[in-house]
Amino acid sequence: MRYKEVYDRLYEAGYHKSVGTNHGAELVEMIKRDNAWRSSVLDIGCSKGSALKSLKEVGFDVYGIDIADIAIQGCHKRGLSNCKVASCANIEFNDNVFDVVMSSDVFEHIDKDELELSAKEIYRVMKPGAKFYFKICVRLEQNRNSIYYDQILKGFNGKGELRKKYERQMKNLHVTVEKKKFWIDLFTRHGLVSTQAKMAWETSPGRMKGQYSKWYSPPNPKSLSRLTEQKRKLVSKEIREWNKMKALMDKKSKNLIITGYKK
Repeated sequence: MRYKEVYDRLYEAGYHKSVGTNHGAELVEMIKRDNAWRSSVLDIGCSKGSALKSLKEVGFDVYGIDIADIAIQGCHKRGLSNCKVASCANIEFNDNVFDVVMSSDVFEHIDKDELELSAKEIYRVMKPGAKFYFKICVRLEQNRNSIYYDQILKGFNGKGELRKKYERQMKNLHVTVEKKKFWIDLFTRHGLVSTQAKMAWETSPGRMKGQYSKWYSPPNPKSLSRLTEQKRKLVSKEIREWNKMKALMDKKSKNLIITGYKK
């Protein structure tokens, strides 16, 4: 498990300290919508189990893997006993056992030379026809909490080569930053058929107004013909404003959400 020591030390220093942190919230809602309760779900890179806990509460049979010991200890403390220390390149579960595989903000942390094996492993543990839900960051790491990064490096004062090693590894934890086509092609090569791939951005119009981030759709231009002239002008203005907002958000697009099934 490459970089395991890095992530163990990050967790020791406070990485994902809040057990309430749930980077997979969007995926959880999709899984609840698309799958029968009691379906078996594997979360790759489950951290301390926030996504799995949400799924377990509504009846899903949940499992998780993470390379960090502290992350899995956190899962066990929350009653998520089917979580274990393992990597995506070596998923320690049997063949054809999961109805759903999810992963949020994990693949960008995996070196390219391990991604092919990781995709093979995901295919191996999925049942025929099983579904996958992946969220992948397509930008270099941002919003870093420098406190725990600095804390880790301070522990290596006077240990020149070891400190340099960690500085290189933590320079940016997103070691594979690629566009949508790269990821779709990777999964397709290993029998994972993508049915939807869409960009999600950190900030939506709703969030800019101080509301919780959510998917947003502009008014339908086809409906304009049924409106009075005054209302038509108002709706047209709203569409123009939304298009400007979308152009701005597209520049800030951060996450790619890919869903599909095992061929």
